Amino acid sequence: MTESIVNAIKYAFINDNKGSVDIQLARDGEHHVILKVSDNGIGLPEGFHASDRSSLGLDLMQGLAKQLNGKFHIADNGGVQITMRFLVLK
Repeated sequence: MTESIVNAIKYAFINDNKGSVDIQLARDGEHHVILKVSDNGIGLPEGFHASDRSSLGLDLMQGLAKQLNGKFHIADNGGVQITMRFLVLK
């Protein structure tokens, strides 16, 4: 979550533009949780594909999702939206 917020602050709101970062954490059924971090900034660069990028931040987020037996997704939705869905251990 921290990496997502830092990225939004660094890249989404350039030239002193204002915006917002939204954080949501919710259950997805009995055994999963979804974490969404989204902003209403400039969005992803044209032609962006997370699998093509070598970025420490993206690598950290994808690695954490994998450690949690989860899924990581990044999309341009009128800004950037990062979604992680992972298993909740009892």
